[in-house]
Amino acid sequence: MTARRLLGPVAKTLLDAANLIEEQGWWDGNSRDPIGGRLCADLAIGEASGGNFDAYNSAYERLSGHLGRDHIPRWNDNEARSGKAVCSALRAAAVG
Repeated sequence: MTARRLLGPVAKTLLDAANLIEEQGWWDGNSRDPIGGRLCADLAIGEASGGNFDAYNSAYERLSGHLGRDHIPRWNDNEARSGKAVCSALRAAAVG
């Protein structure tokens, strides 16, 4: 059995969000609209949850708790942030 199978649905949503950002590119939120399909953390969690609000909300809350922040878009949109850091945080929140 793979480690991924042992994870719950919230962790899977966060891991899928990180994978989506790596596949489609990271959006830092500083331009008006996502360019070329790139995703910020919030959009990636939404897409990874498949439109299920409860799944989205649970993943958002877990990431918020992991970061100690209550507003993920402000955290994502920090100019000092990188896509790699966002993916690392999503993965750490998934397993932590």
